[in-house]
Formats: sequence, C-alpha cells, structure tokens
Amino acid sequence: MTAESEEQVGLALSGGGFRASLFHLGGLWRLNEIGKLAEIDAISGVSGGALVAGVLGTRWERLRFRNCRADNFREEVIEPVFQLCSRNIDVASAFAGLFAGPTALEKRYEDLLVGKRTLRQLPSSPRFIFNACHLETESNWTFSRDGVDTGEFGRVEKTDIPLAKVLAASSALPPVLPPVRLPLRGIAATAEAQPDSEPQPFMGTATLADAGLCDSLGLHAIRHMKHLLVSDGTKSFRRSAIPPWEVWTSRITNPMHTAFEQNRHLRMEQLASDIERGEKSGVVWALRDDPRDNHDRLSFPVRPGWTSYIRSMRTRMAAFTAEEKMRLVNWGYIQCDLAIGAGGPDSLPPSPGLPFPEYGFDREPERKRKSRRSGDYRKLKARGRRATG
Repeated sequence: MTAESEEQVGLALSGGGFRASLFHLGGLWRLNEIGKLAEIDAISGVSGGALVAGVLGTRWERLRFRNCRADNFREEVIEPVFQLCSRNIDVASAFAGLFAGPTALEKRYEDLLVGKRTLRQLPSSPRFIFNACHLETESNWTFSRDGVDTGEFGRVEKTDIPLAKVLAASSALPPVLPPVRLPLRGIAATAEAQPDSEPQPFMGTATLADAGLCDSLGLHAIRHMKHLLVSDGTKSFRRSAIPPWEVWTSRITNPMHTAFEQNRHLRMEQLASDIERGEKSGVVWALRDDPRDNHDRLSFPVRPGWTSYIRSMRTRMAAFTAEEKMRLVNWGYIQCDLAIGAGGPDSLPPSPGLPFPEYGFDREPERKRKSRRSGDYRKLKARGRRATG
C-alpha cells in the first residue's frame, strides 16, 4: 500500500439486484452533476452494483467530460442499464441453466450488456473492480484490468477473462442461479506479500458465486483508500413476524439473510469507526434510509409513504416498469444529494432538479391492489372460510 493509494477516492456500489442497479444510477447522476464522478480513482461493484460498474467501465472512454461533467452520461450509462432492467434475467437464466449450465447467465450479459469484452479492455483509470465469492475458500475474489486478486493465493495475471463471465460470477446467487466455473488449472499466482517468490499454479477450477455472500457492499476491495463513497442499495430483511405460509421456506432463507445483514452491519461499523478515528473520510447513502430524517437539508418534497414503498420493491433481476426505474433513479439521486451535502463543502452546486421530474415524491404513492394473500383474505382463510369477490 502506497501513500498515493491512501489518498485516492473509491466508490462502492452494493448488491441488491436490479433495484440496487437503478438506485446506483441516481447517485452516479448526482456525482456527475457536481463534477465528482471524474475524480473517482476506483469503482468496486457487487452483483447489481457490478452490472452498473460493467456498463460504466465499457463506456467510460466514450463519456465526454467537459469541466469534469460527462454531458452524454444519460445516453451512455443510464439507457443501457434501463434496457437491461426491462428484461427478466433471473428466471430466464435459471431455466436456460438447466440445459446450458452456469454459462446461461454469462450469455445473457454478453448479449445485453458488455459484449465479448475482456478484463484487459477496461480503462486503466479509474480502476474498475468486480467482486465474487470463491466458494472453495469462502473468500472474496476481485477482478480488474490487472487480473484476479485471490486473497490467500495471491494475484493471477489472467486478463483475458470475459467481462460477461465476471459479471455472472458476481451476481450468481445459488440455488436459483448456479455458480460460475472459472478454469485456472496450471495458471500461476504470485503472492503480493512476496512478489519475488516463485508463482504457484492452481490445481483446478474456481467456483464463484454472488459476492454478497462475502461483502454485499463492495468495500473490501477499496478498504485501503482514504476517501470512500458508498452507495448502499441492499435490502433490509428485518420483519416483525414471519407469515405462516413462509415458515418452511424461511428455514432456508432466513439464515442466509441474517448472514447478509450481519456482514453489511460489520463493514458499516468498521467504516464508521475509521471515520471517527480520522483514518478515513466517507459518505454513505442508502436506499433503506428515510430522507425525511434530514428534512432541514432535503431539497425535494418527500411524502411519508415513499420510504416503505421503495423498500418494498423487489430485489430480483426481473423486469421493472418505466415508472419504477425512474422512481429508483430519483430516489438514489435524492439520497446521494443529502449525503454529499452533509459530508462535503457548502460550495457544492445546487441541484438543478430530479433526473425525472415527472416522477417526484410530493404525492403519496398509489397503493397496489391487495393480493389474495393480503390482510382480509389471510384472516378469512385462517378461520376456514372462503374469501369472496
């Protein structure tokens, strides 16, 4: 670690499915407006955040920065992610995986997002980092233009890995989406702590899955940097009670959800501790937060019902409506604007308005029609009576 790296600025884009991807877009939109996007030295992505980082990385050199602001950000970044989030990726890839195996998800990302680009085709600056969980060692692996950082095994200087495969590894959450298999037999790894040591070859294939199993925020890969920006689109799994019909499935999902949440909590605590001791500076904006808690600094009206509405949106990699996409971008924009305003100088340029002003939060959200499993139906069913109408 060098003094130069300690002064760099890192951005972490968390996991959380397409919902997180769209939320991150709002934060990136605001960072671009205030000229901060061009100042970032490394972008670390997990799952839904990795998809956004993949789009940004493959289009970075096409962005036209004028006075530190990309004037074609919407066309080059927003629109490709919007197109991806109009597709049902998870179910389609799960069914295709029954025949094509773990390559089905990779093929979807190749066709819809990044083409046949490889790691070595990423820009040299900023450094784009993609995270995945190595299931054999239960550790976080990172992929970048420089190769693969495997942690205990060292660095693998393999840069011809398809970016689509890396994105698939970062977002493949078993059992719905099978882990990605990366052949590494005979490829040498050099320990960073002992750069003069003889490289040791791998003996087999690496099995990689959703990085959220190790680090749902993407903070580990940029932990050495002095200035950290964190866009947290993860879902809170806290509930007051488990519905009766979920008792059996919750035996499988709840332990995994608990691990995700504890992982996030510990990393957030560590970051807060580092900031408090003056070792780092950092800004975090989270989808789950209620912007009205900072009403004195809130630049846009937000009615009370919107926080729970946004929190309840699905985290699947499934199609979102045009309204949902624009609402989530606006929500990320507001949360980032609040966080940057609180942690930065007072001279930040004021917001010119929401990215999609027709989808603001000044009116209460329309409540969705109750499903057959909602309130009254459950009560009637519990009493053994049929719900009519």
